[in-house]
Parts: sequence; C-alpha cells; structure tokens
Amino acid sequence: MLLPVNHYPDSLSVGFSISAWKEWCNKLDMRDNDPPYRDERRAWYDTLRDFLPEIKGTLPTVRLYSREMVWCSLDPENPTDVEKFKSYRL
Repeated sequence: MLLPVNHYPDSLSVGFSISAWKEWCNKLDMRDNDPPYRDERRAWYDTLRDFLPEIKGTLPTVRLYSREMVWCSLDPENPTDVEKFKSYRL
C-alpha cells in the first residue's frame, strides 16, 4: 500500500507514531473507492493536516486510532481522564 507517511522527512514533527500508523495501515489494508479516488483524497488531506502545523507554527496534528480505545468515553471533567488523554500526545 502506498502511504504518504513513508515519504515524510525525518525532521517533520507529528503528534502520532508514524511507525504505528504505518503498521495499522498495512495490517488493516482498507480500501474505499466510492467515490473514485476517495483513498487518495483522504491521504492528501491527512498529509496537509500533518504539514500545516509546521508551516503555521502550531502544535502538531494528533491522529487517534478509533479502535485503540473508546475516546468519547473520556470525561473532560475527570482529571484522570484528562491526564490519560494528554499522555497520548507524543
């Protein structure tokens, strides 16, 4: 599978593990071509989201894998949940 992250420069600061993301992509090997070129568009937009923070001088984009945990179960009023979420950021 062609993954744009395979071509990211080592100096790019991202808020996720590129190696873990590659592993998930290769393991899942998901395809969605309805509409045509949907996968390519998604990859392009993800790449823009990954590079834009460096260009604009903001914090890196954080990618969350939805099956890693039930993210919406975290309570923003619970300090333990807030720390759990903060610890995820690389």
